[in-house]
Amino acid sequence: MLQTLKERIGQARLCAVLAVNDEPLTVFWEIGNTVRKQEKAEWLCTKQ
Repeated sequence: MLQTLKERIGQARLCAVLAVNDEPLTVFWEIGNTVRKQEKAEWLCTKQ
């Protein structure tokens, strides 16, 4: 029983770490995507 609880706690800790690491990646991806769209829009405006 104690081993099962230790494993469950370890799994919960791992899930928490992965969730925390995922959030900054999502934010950076959204920032990069916004910059890319803005640059594309500006580039298209200069081609007209």
